[in-house]
Amino acid sequence: MRQAIRINVKPQHHSYLNGKNSALEMWEALGTCFKGKGLSQLNKCIDKYMLLNLEDSSDLQEYATDFKENIRKLEEMKKTDIKH
Repeated sequence: MRQAIRINVKPQHHSYLNGKNSALEMWEALGTCFKGKGLSQLNKCIDKYMLLNLEDSSDLQEYATDFKENIRKLEEMKKTDIKH
């Protein structure tokens, strides 16, 4: 599996894979490097927050958990001081 990941990653990104001992470590390293950041990530969080609907949750507890998680993510982004 490690070889399959390395083959499918562009050579300029192989440095992210160096020193990783398993396919999972490689996958996680790539995920961290290419995870949405900045304004696009902020927009995703705001959209998710605005579209959160009680009817889409199985119960009030799930809704409350999702709501709190969205707030936590927005607060975390505020702390990182995203530049527009």
